[in-house]
Amino acid sequence: MQKSVSWKELLNREENFVGPNSNLNELDERWLCMYEALYYCIASMCSAVKSDEDDLDDIILDKVYTQVYDFLCSIYNYGEFSMFNSESILYQSAFEICRFMGGCSFIHETKRCNSLSLRQFVYLNSPEKYHVKGSKKYFDPKYSTVNSEKQDEINNVVSTLRQHRHRFFTKKENDIRRPNWAAMPKSSVHEWSLYFVLEDPKISKIYKRINNRFSIINKALNAPRDDQYIDNLIENFNKFVSRTEKDKYEDFIFLSKTFLTHVKKDPTYYGMNLYRFEKNMQLYLITDSVKQLSRCKNQTEENIFLAKFFVLSELCFPKLRNQLFQLEDISEIFHYSTSFKDFLILFILMSRLIIDQLIEDHVLSDNWESSILSQINNLAEKVLFNPDTIDTTVTPEYQNFYQTLVISPIAKKVNLAIFTMIEDKLIKAENPNEILKNLFV
Repeated sequence: MQKSVSWKELLNREENFVGPNSNLNELDERWLCMYEALYYCIASMCSAVKSDEDDLDDIILDKVYTQVYDFLCSIYNYGEFSMFNSESILYQSAFEICRFMGGCSFIHETKRCNSLSLRQFVYLNSPEKYHVKGSKKYFDPKYSTVNSEKQDEINNVVSTLRQHRHRFFTKKENDIRRPNWAAMPKSSVHEWSLYFVLEDPKISKIYKRINNRFSIINKALNAPRDDQYIDNLIENFNKFVSRTEKDKYEDFIFLSKTFLTHVKKDPTYYGMNLYRFEKNMQLYLITDSVKQLSRCKNQTEENIFLAKFFVLSELCFPKLRNQLFQLEDISEIFHYSTSFKDFLILFILMSRLIIDQLIEDHVLSDNWESSILSQINNLAEKVLFNPDTIDTTVTPEYQNFYQTLVISPIAKKVNLAIFTMIEDKLIKAENPNEILKNLFV
């Protein structure tokens, strides 16, 4: 018999995930009642699936994803997202991305999967191989008094790692750090083991240089909008440009290939790590855009390309990005990309609460984690790319295009920030002409 579950109970399932609560409870109650009905529809479909099916979990997950996707396209908010429905040319790309990201988000943020403390992470992943019998630094943590020197070594690494993670997460829009005793979810262990790869002096130097060039301009962009804001922003933008002009495309390629080699070493979380890699490094986006820039015949074509590049640079799924790139109207491209971002967030939130309920009710098998990871890995190269197909050719011409791709989006952000601040001042000013005159002094 089907268990009675209200929309309020579904929303309470957010407690089973890390991170800030969503705003689903702020939706109109009519849509939440429809969401509740959607759950019953899915639960009814799942109950009809034979429990001895070999691919039981795949069948159930596909039903969840399909029904939530169709609900958002056809019913939610009077068809606000109908541009992604099954009749749309974007449907296949959008649906595959939703399935992929639905799985990634669930595995990464659920509290149902085991996590490691930072100390356990260092013990198991340090290049010193503390956990490997026969290594020089091997010891059994159960006998801490006998191995106090090695314990102290690990504690020092943990302390440095904790500071590094603090700096990393405070730069994020959403800080989803877990408590210290479970700080490292299994899905993040391989990604964070890059911390030890970065101990290589050459890799570390390039990594820091690339990261630091953005920190200075991001800090200026996010500074309080006082009377010094515009001057400071322009000054720091000039510093950013100066640093970027010293960067080499071949260093970016070297660092990306190093990280990509690391990603390939973990088949279990391959899909999730490939996504994180592209989101952070943008190797496919940069290498593909460098080639496209080289094909522009004149400045007008280059300007149009850079405008589209700016609007779509945060969409790290090549197939969908290329489809939107074909549109001529920049405002239409912006509308589609921002709508898909909102659509994807809602899809992830709605699907994962239902999946969590189905796990609780034992509708999904005890192997649900492996099933979700398998789906993620099977979809990874469809929604992202095959790493072996990346063209990492380096030429003097590509060096210039690389710098253009790095500087151009930041220049647009700076111009937009300045324009917005001036516009705000003009609206509030008693004497707007005086402000305009001072701008050109």
